[in-house]
Amino acid sequence: MKAIAKVLTESEVRNETIRSYNPQEWDKTINRYMELGDVKFYKIGRGNGYEYDRYYVTYQLPEGLRFMQPLSYSSSLTSAGFRNLFVSDIYVDSDGSIKRYPDGQVELEVRGLFDADGNECSLNHSKEARAWMTERSVKYGAIYTNKSL
Repeated sequence: MKAIAKVLTESEVRNETIRSYNPQEWDKTINRYMELGDVKFYKIGRGNGYEYDRYYVTYQLPEGLRFMQPLSYSSSLTSAGFRNLFVSDIYVDSDGSIKRYPDGQVELEVRGLFDADGNECSLNHSKEARAWMTERSVKYGAIYTNKSL
């Protein structure tokens, strides 16, 4: 799952048109994330089957674990497994040259991990999996999500 997103500043995300639905709740949601570390906001414009803009946030928990979640008025619990989120500001053009996305855009891609047999898989919600994800977030900046783009 890949999507091109625009990186938004805190000020920009606070002033997006989605705010007009319930400005106080939108600000409360953003404020909750701003209490965490290394917060970044992303906007995926409408298209690809969606008639509305979608917002996402990446953040770091105090122990170092990094996550990506949809940024919205509501939240939902899921037991879906965790996969990696890759964020890139470069791409390979059709002529094979490396290019940078324009205007603060990045590519977001959610990918599974691979087991010993080379099969794509996701991580469960166990204490061991959380420790493993935290270690990789701290060492390599890895970001995890159990959501789709």
